[in-house]
Amino acid sequence: MSDRKIRKLTEMIDDSKKEVKELEEKLTRCKRRCDRGEITKAEFTMARMDISDRIRGKHGSIVRYEKARLNAERLLKDKKVEEADELKKRQELRVERRREKDKEKRRRMRGGGKDEEPAQGTPKKKGFFSFFGR
Repeated sequence: MSDRKIRKLTEMIDDSKKEVKELEEKLTRCKRRCDRGEITKAEFTMARMDISDRIRGKHGSIVRYEKARLNAERLLKDKKVEEADELKKRQELRVERRREKDKEKRRRMRGGGKDEEPAQGTPKKKGFFSFFGR
């Protein structure tokens, strides 16, 4: 999941909430018109039922969007945690390989290895008469 999807869902939630407010304002205007006598009570009742159904539908869509957003946020968080764990494992492996490499280098320098002859890692003697020691 991406931050873009979360932003889009948040935007959709905000838009739906605005639409709910507009519908509630419309219902309030209808109530005022009924009180002033511009529309009959039957017309107001029909408008109220229609608007109330639309408001309920919008609330349902808001709940679905919020659920989807929470799921996307959870998946994004899990992905970040998983990537952090993977990075930590890679760093530990890198350190372990470096440690093994250094250990092998020290073993060769000492002249002893598992399957190596000791003369391979010994340093050369320096000096004029060093050739007598061979």
